[in-house]
Amino acid sequence: PTWDERLKELVEYKREHGDCNVATREGSLGTWVNGQRQLQKKGKLSEERVQKLEVLGFQWSPRSTLPTWDERLKELVEYKREHGDCNVATREGSLGTWVNGQRQLQKKGKLSEERVQKLEVLGFQWSPRSTLPTWDER
Repeated sequence: PTWDERLKELVEYKREHGDCNVATREGSLGTWVNGQRQLQKKGKLSEERVQKLEVLGFQWSPRSTLPTWDERLKELVEYKREHGDCNVATREGSLGTWVNGQRQLQKKGKLSEERVQKLEVLGFQWSPRSTLPTWDER
């Protein structure tokens, strides 16, 4: 595909996902996005192309920006779609750490009511271990 065709793919990606941060593991578009970052870093991406990407809100170094709360919530929605619940183990990486952090904040009364509601709509469990059957219930 030409550069402009890839740009159109990126526009479509942004419409679906809300950003231009296509992971390299997501296929050829992700590889292309990463390539644009590398070219820009080396000063080998034309100003015209830089402008076209920046108009889309393209981030040149996305790893330096932590995901927003709403981006994490989207990840949790995806996790629930795949696994049927919101019980992400801490050992499963950054989403699990975030989920645990939300539980801690809520326990301390430091999670806004709006965020509590957004999580509860998903069926978020504030103390997932307490949902396991007790010894007597087995």
